[in-house]
Amino acid sequence: MLKEEIVSYINGIPVIKETLEDCPFANLLDMIKYYFDIYISKDIKKADCLLDNEFSKYKDTYPKLVNANDMSALITDLIFNSPENLGKNFFTALPNWMDFDENEMNRVLKHPFFDEYHNVINGFFELPRKYFMLELYTYVKVQAFATEFIPENRSVQLWYYLCYQDMIGFIYSSGFHESLAIIYKSYGKEWFCHSKITGIDLDPVLYLYASYANISCRISGLIEIDRLKNDLIDIRDELMLRSCLAGSIEQSKVYLNKIKDIITHYDDIEVKDIKQKLDVLEHENLLLKKDKETLEKTRVMLEKQISSLQFDKHRTDEEKVDSILKRLYSAMPEVISFDESITSLESIWNKLSETTRRDIKTALAVYDLYKTADLASFLLISSIEREFNLNFFAPFKRSRYYKKVKDRFCCNRKFEITHTALNDLNSIPTLGAIPFIGRAVRTKQGIESSEVIKAFGIFLGEKRKEFCCLCDAIQNYQIGLKKYNIIDIRNGVAHGDAKIKEECDEKCFEGVKALLYEPPIQIMFSVIVISMKK
Repeated sequence: MLKEEIVSYINGIPVIKETLEDCPFANLLDMIKYYFDIYISKDIKKADCLLDNEFSKYKDTYPKLVNANDMSALITDLIFNSPENLGKNFFTALPNWMDFDENEMNRVLKHPFFDEYHNVINGFFELPRKYFMLELYTYVKVQAFATEFIPENRSVQLWYYLCYQDMIGFIYSSGFHESLAIIYKSYGKEWFCHSKITGIDLDPVLYLYASYANISCRISGLIEIDRLKNDLIDIRDELMLRSCLAGSIEQSKVYLNKIKDIITHYDDIEVKDIKQKLDVLEHENLLLKKDKETLEKTRVMLEKQISSLQFDKHRTDEEKVDSILKRLYSAMPEVISFDESITSLESIWNKLSETTRRDIKTALAVYDLYKTADLASFLLISSIEREFNLNFFAPFKRSRYYKKVKDRFCCNRKFEITHTALNDLNSIPTLGAIPFIGRAVRTKQGIESSEVIKAFGIFLGEKRKEFCCLCDAIQNYQIGLKKYNIIDIRNGVAHGDAKIKEECDEKCFEGVKALLYEPPIQIMFSVIVISMKK
């Protein structure tokens, strides 16, 4: 759509003229109505093609949904080069862009979808042209809508436009917050923070962009404020850890200061509490190399941040676990070598989830680099919890057995928590709930207490006995000199239990490893063997 042509040379340097050609829309109204219809009709096929035309199987069905990079470039040109600036080139390529029925346009713009656009534009003292930035507002907001049901791995072109081409700063400063908020809610803060360009492991400005999207979420009210505050702390902490590990604290300083300023002024309410968190985690300016001193300082920083998380009253247990895991990932080198001596997992390695494989490798690296047995054990234990969900609980909640349950009431309070863990689609059973599920599905009292528990037992079928044995192992397998079970260690790390930190030593870590992939239990191997995942 944007064709470059050499029109002349000045002192041997080519003069490039961009020509706007093959625009799929007759005029601005045609474009707005087409994209707006995708939003109104909730057309998943069109949304798929809009977000990622290049790899969409519907690309030939909708000729107006051209390559996202081309459309983004055209829209950017229409913003920063108004018809007046583009002159003849603009009118030659798009002679009828502003030639349409304005009454029809104004009728379309009365929909609440455009409320934010009106609020922003009405604040301008003077506009370069009528309906200024309407192309950008509509295009990005409909793309944001598509992120609600299109997988994150199909959003690279949107990320490239917003983050790599730095459009997010313009969108944020213009006051178009709803689009950024929707994407943030769909894909989370990590979508903004982590580069999708091969070879770029750390780009500090992306963390600032994640902060902008977080503020947009706050303004739009899509996510509760406490979670957004926690996210901001996480964004700042991850940038600090990764910059420290890379020896680039000085280069990241300007972005860290901007994020710190955002946190400090985020909300007048409870700002004192947030400042205290900042004071605890203030760091001296380090010019580090990747050596023993760097690792030691990273370890100290890591333990301070995890300690802050463990006693954070504004996070649920699940949120603490998730944030601790992400801190551990951030404190690791980008490339982690795998312990080749672990041959027991070779046959099932590719059947484990990508996150579980990362947890196991990170656990070995954490112990090797920092000798923190409690944190390394925590990573391995978290992988058990995740694989139980992926191989048993998630398949059940997608199954016909779950969908056929009509009575979702539990008639016995003793099994109410177990019933809820299996019934709730918005959460997964925690490690501590798994032994109770195993006991419930093999007892008459448990099965009679809940149609959901009964359905799960039927779902397991002939694998019920083996499943229950694995549940028992989680409760009964004893680790280390103090005979902890893995639930004790998982909860102890999540809550900052001083005894667990002190007493979870090398023997504990070796015990957890043995539970995962050594006879007689080999729990990870057993989970894959009796998996209910199709």
